[in-house]
Amino acid sequence: LLKICQKVYANSPKPPTQFTAVPTVPNPPDHWQIRSDLSPTTVTLDDSYWQVWQNTTQTHQYAIAVRGPVNAGSSDFTDFLLPMIKARFSIPLPQNDSFETLDFNLARDEVGSTIEAGVHAGFALSLMLMLGSTDCPLMFSLGRLAALNFASNDRLQLFVSGHGQGASVALLLTSFIRHSALFSGIRTKTYAFGPAKPGNDHYANDLDQIAGAKGMCFSVCNSQDWVPQVPLTLQNLENVNTPNSFFGYPYASVADAPQAVVQMHDSVNR
Repeated sequence: LLKICQKVYANSPKPPTQFTAVPTVPNPPDHWQIRSDLSPTTVTLDDSYWQVWQNTTQTHQYAIAVRGPVNAGSSDFTDFLLPMIKARFSIPLPQNDSFETLDFNLARDEVGSTIEAGVHAGFALSLMLMLGSTDCPLMFSLGRLAALNFASNDRLQLFVSGHGQGASVALLLTSFIRHSALFSGIRTKTYAFGPAKPGNDHYANDLDQIAGAKGMCFSVCNSQDWVPQVPLTLQNLENVNTPNSFFGYPYASVADAPQAVVQMHDSVNR
């Protein structure tokens, strides 16, 4: 899969995409081939790009490889669009004279929780553009794969992979597929190579529950790589689940907590 991910760099449409030098990586095995009918020939507005590959010897196996960052301002914008957004929301889609909504669920519904799953806004935007734009939207490709999965006696297996920025988007794509009523029937197994943090701890916990703990999602990281350490985490006491030892129980608010806790809370928020 890493070989396929690096091959996607070489297959990137250009112009407008420019990319820096990539270390030489052996070609994927000959029995893994690009599915041109399921892959775009253009990039998204933020220069995201992916391809669909198929194992020609075990035809029920497919792979979606999301390319990593490139030397382009739009790609950098995706990385640095840091605000966290909710992991569950709906997107209005024009349908004739009205609008239909697409549920964009990247985590379970945490009704009643003071803290909810959140995801990196830039990576979520990248995924949305992949799903709905280019000359072959990823939503179309997933629909084709879902139809094949339904019609086949041999259940389809989909590998989801990516490198760097592409790995972060691949993790969000995994969540999207597994939480989608349309595509959840597709078996997915994910290998993310050096991803940046795609969401907060609630998102990470959800991804672990739906895939990681089942042995169906792996992040492969180098301990000396800086990318998995970013974005930097910014937290204060209000971001901690309640009840906790600081406030919320047995204290109703920070003001009711012991003075030492109040002083720590105030110093964190200065």
